Amino acid sequence: MENKNTEFLKYLDISIKASQDMTQELIKDNRKDEADHEKVKTNVYQIFKTVFQVITKQKALELDDIKKLFLEKLETIPANWKTSLESGKEFQDYEKILIEEIKLQTLEEIRNTFLTLWESN
Repeated sequence: MENKNTEFLKYLDISIKASQDMTQELIKDNRKDEADHEKVKTNVYQIFKTVFQVITKQKALELDDIKKLFLEKLETIPANWKTSLESGKEFQDYEKILIEEIKLQTLEEIRNTFLTLWESN
């Protein structure tokens, strides 16, 4: 159990670092808008790292319980992002659409990586 937790946290740490590094590169290249979008990705990684750490610190949880709780959070947390995306589309707010799509794409990457790591032996 500890190994899966460690692997997933390592993936999140690497993703956060890579995203922060990319943000700095974009800032150096005077690409502020793109840097801001990269910061959105960093924030999503950090949110789910915190959520995962809180779940795994609960003492009595088995692997299946951790998986179930984390997958639930992967559904409930982005509910507002999906609503905001629809609102952006309704009002043709392209910046809002882009930001919400970045959040949801990052979420999908996190979900896919989590499931891959969790299902491996």
